[in-house]
Amino acid sequence: MTAPLTNLTAERLFGDFDSDIFKQRRASFSRSSLNMFKHNKTGRWITKKIPTAAAHLLEEARLHGMRMQRKSREAEKDIRLKIRAKLEENLRLNNEKDVATKEKMLQMVVDILNEGGLCYTKEDVDKIMEDRKCLERLKAQIRYWKFVMNEKHLNVTGNATRLYRFLLSSLGYDSENTNPPPKKGARKQ
Repeated sequence: MTAPLTNLTAERLFGDFDSDIFKQRRASFSRSSLNMFKHNKTGRWITKKIPTAAAHLLEEARLHGMRMQRKSREAEKDIRLKIRAKLEENLRLNNEKDVATKEKMLQMVVDILNEGGLCYTKEDVDKIMEDRKCLERLKAQIRYWKFVMNEKHLNVTGNATRLYRFLLSSLGYDSENTNPPPKKGARKQ
């Protein structure tokens, strides 16, 4: 049995390990292995051996124990190196993601500046609606407000009228009662 069944068993193990750490401040993993060996009574089988055979087995264990400990330490080191490599990989991926996000935001700002700047008033939005590429320009404006200005309620999908209303609502205008201006060249009814 290697896992404690009750809380009392776990308390006993922790108490014993605490005592070991008090006696030997730099208690290592091999010390905890010794603790498990003691509580699991793993060595009980040797008492059933003939005394000469038991002495021979213990002598063999003393002779080859250092090699086994070295192997165990190397395996432990490999595990730690793998964990460290995984943590470094995760850190690298997070940094790449942050850089990509910042580049995306910078590209949004550049797009807005290339199209004449950010809209602050209803008149600015109305000027966008007069352009032939109004849908792309509205989407660029809304992306800026959504990702750079952190207005998550905005949506980039839909027709020009819907995007017009979204943009006006982000600017603080009552977008429900507002219709976009007619495009130049459109028929009047």
